[in-house]
Amino acid sequence: MPTPDQELADAQAEADEATAADFRGPLIQACELLSRDEVQAVLGPLANPPDSPPEDASDTAESRCVWHGAEDRALSLAASHEGGAERIALIEPHSVPEVSGTWEQARLQGCCLLHAVKDEAMLSLDFSAARIDAAQAGKLMDLALSRVHEPLESP
Repeated sequence: MPTPDQELADAQAEADEATAADFRGPLIQACELLSRDEVQAVLGPLANPPDSPPEDASDTAESRCVWHGAEDRALSLAASHEGGAERIALIEPHSVPEVSGTWEQARLQGCCLLHAVKDEAMLSLDFSAARIDAAQAGKLMDLALSRVHEPLESP
Protein backbone atom coordinates (compact mmCIF):
# COMPACT_ATOMS: atom_id res chain seq x y z
CA MET A 1 0.00 0.00 0.00
CA PRO A 2 1.43 3.39 -0.98
CA THR A 3 2.33 5.85 1.75
CA PRO A 4 0.56 9.22 1.96
CA ASP A 5 3.78 10.90 0.77
CA GLN A 6 3.94 8.61 -2.26
CA GLU A 7 0.26 9.22 -3.05
CA LEU A 8 0.84 12.99 -2.86
CA ALA A 9 3.92 12.75 -5.09
CA ASP A 10 2.01 10.65 -7.64
CA ALA A 11 -0.92 13.08 -7.61
CA GLN A 12 1.43 16.04 -8.12
CA ALA A 13 3.16 14.27 -11.00
CA GLU A 14 -0.20 13.53 -12.65
CA ALA A 15 -1.31 17.14 -12.19
CA ASP A 16 1.97 18.45 -13.62
CA GLU A 17 1.63 16.18 -16.63
CA ALA A 18 -2.01 17.12 -17.19
CA THR A 19 -1.31 20.86 -17.06
CA ALA A 20 2.02 20.87 -18.85
CA ALA A 21 2.13 23.42 -21.64
CA ASP A 22 4.43 23.23 -24.59
CA PHE A 23 5.80 26.72 -25.02
CA ARG A 24 8.05 25.78 -27.91
CA GLY A 25 7.08 27.51 -31.08
CA PRO A 26 6.78 25.85 -34.43
CA LEU A 27 10.02 25.01 -36.15
CA ILE A 28 11.27 27.69 -38.51
CA GLN A 29 11.56 26.75 -42.17
CA ALA A 30 14.50 28.81 -43.43
CA CYS A 31 13.33 28.73 -47.07
CA GLU A 32 10.13 30.55 -46.03
CA LEU A 33 11.97 33.57 -44.59
CA LEU A 34 13.17 35.16 -47.86
CA SER A 35 11.34 35.40 -51.18
CA ARG A 36 12.86 34.39 -54.47
CA ASP A 37 12.69 38.02 -55.64
CA GLU A 38 14.51 39.29 -52.54
CA VAL A 39 17.33 36.80 -52.97
CA GLN A 40 17.58 37.42 -56.73
CA ALA A 41 17.83 41.17 -56.10
CA VAL A 42 21.23 40.62 -54.45
CA LEU A 43 22.37 37.29 -55.89
CA GLY A 44 21.19 37.62 -59.47
CA PRO A 45 19.11 35.03 -61.34
CA LEU A 46 18.74 31.79 -59.42
CA ALA A 47 19.90 28.59 -61.08
CA ASN A 48 17.15 26.51 -59.44
CA PRO A 49 14.68 26.60 -56.55
CA PRO A 50 16.20 26.87 -53.06
CA ASP A 51 17.07 23.61 -51.40
CA SER A 52 17.28 22.37 -47.85
CA PRO A 53 20.38 20.24 -47.39
CA PRO A 54 19.96 17.03 -45.41
CA GLU A 55 20.47 17.29 -41.68
CA ASP A 56 23.99 16.96 -40.39
CA ALA A 57 24.46 15.59 -36.87
CA SER A 58 26.80 18.48 -36.02
CA ASP A 59 24.31 21.12 -37.26
CA THR A 60 22.33 22.67 -34.43
CA ALA A 61 20.05 24.68 -36.71
CA GLU A 62 16.48 23.48 -37.15
CA SER A 63 16.52 24.16 -40.85
CA ARG A 64 18.80 25.47 -43.53
CA CYS A 65 18.10 26.88 -46.97
CA VAL A 66 20.54 27.42 -49.83
CA TRP A 67 19.91 29.56 -52.89
CA HIS A 68 22.22 28.97 -55.88
CA GLY A 69 22.88 31.62 -58.49
CA ALA A 70 25.01 31.77 -61.60
CA GLU A 71 28.79 31.50 -61.49
CA ASP A 72 28.82 29.42 -58.27
CA ARG A 73 27.19 32.19 -56.25
CA ALA A 74 25.28 30.91 -53.22
CA LEU A 75 23.56 32.20 -50.12
CA SER A 76 22.75 30.02 -47.10
CA LEU A 77 20.38 30.74 -44.21
CA ALA A 78 20.18 28.60 -41.05
CA ALA A 79 17.37 29.07 -38.54
CA SER A 80 16.52 28.03 -34.97
CA HIS A 81 13.43 29.22 -33.12
CA GLU A 82 14.75 29.16 -29.55
CA GLY A 83 17.89 29.58 -27.48
CA GLY A 84 19.21 32.41 -29.62
CA ALA A 85 20.78 34.40 -26.78
CA GLU A 86 22.67 31.36 -25.52
CA ARG A 87 23.71 30.28 -29.02
CA ILE A 88 25.01 33.69 -30.07
CA ALA A 89 26.96 34.10 -26.82
CA LEU A 90 29.05 31.05 -27.78
CA ILE A 91 30.16 32.43 -31.15
CA GLU A 92 33.89 33.11 -31.12
CA PRO A 93 35.77 34.73 -32.68
CA HIS A 94 33.44 37.47 -33.81
CA SER A 95 33.12 41.18 -34.40
CA VAL A 96 30.11 43.44 -34.14
CA PRO A 97 28.69 44.00 -37.62
CA GLU A 98 28.95 47.53 -38.93
CA VAL A 99 25.40 47.31 -40.24
CA SER A 100 22.34 47.91 -38.15
CA GLY A 101 19.11 45.98 -38.01
CA THR A 102 16.11 45.30 -35.84
CA TRP A 103 17.85 42.40 -34.16
CA GLU A 104 18.59 42.25 -30.43
CA GLN A 105 22.14 40.95 -30.91
CA ALA A 106 24.34 40.28 -33.91
CA ARG A 107 27.78 38.83 -34.56
CA LEU A 108 29.90 38.72 -37.69
CA GLN A 109 32.29 35.80 -38.10
CA GLY A 110 35.05 36.44 -40.55
CA CYS A 111 33.95 38.44 -43.55
CA CYS A 112 30.75 36.75 -44.41
CA LEU A 113 28.83 34.88 -41.73
CA LEU A 114 26.22 37.07 -40.03
CA HIS A 115 24.39 35.74 -36.96
CA ALA A 116 21.45 37.62 -35.44
CA VAL A 117 18.96 37.04 -32.64
CA LYS A 118 15.44 38.39 -32.23
CA ASP A 119 12.76 37.05 -29.88
CA GLU A 120 14.95 34.02 -29.00
CA ALA A 121 15.18 32.98 -32.65
CA MET A 122 18.63 32.87 -34.18
CA LEU A 123 19.41 33.12 -37.86
CA SER A 124 22.80 32.68 -39.51
CA LEU A 125 23.36 34.03 -43.00
CA ASP A 126 26.41 32.75 -44.86
CA PHE A 127 27.11 35.12 -47.72
CA SER A 128 30.72 34.06 -48.38
CA ALA A 129 29.89 32.72 -51.86
CA ALA A 130 27.24 35.31 -52.67
CA ARG A 131 29.56 38.18 -53.60
CA ILE A 132 27.48 40.70 -51.69
CA ASP A 133 28.54 43.13 -48.99
CA ALA A 134 27.62 43.25 -45.31
CA ALA A 135 25.01 45.97 -45.90
CA GLN A 136 23.13 43.77 -48.38
CA ALA A 137 23.43 40.80 -46.02
CA GLY A 138 22.11 42.95 -43.16
CA LYS A 139 19.03 43.89 -45.18
CA LEU A 140 18.33 40.24 -45.98
CA MET A 141 18.82 39.31 -42.32
CA ASP A 142 16.37 42.01 -41.26
CA LEU A 143 13.77 40.73 -43.73
CA ALA A 144 14.25 37.13 -42.59
CA LEU A 145 14.05 38.03 -38.88
CA SER A 146 10.83 39.98 -39.46
CA ARG A 147 9.23 36.76 -40.74
CA VAL A 148 10.32 34.32 -38.06
CA HIS A 149 6.83 34.27 -36.54
CA GLU A 150 4.95 34.84 -39.82
CA PRO A 151 6.86 33.12 -42.64
CA LEU A 152 6.06 33.53 -46.30
CA GLU A 153 3.76 31.03 -47.93
CA SER A 154 5.58 28.02 -49.32
CA PRO A 155 5.83 28.05 -53.12
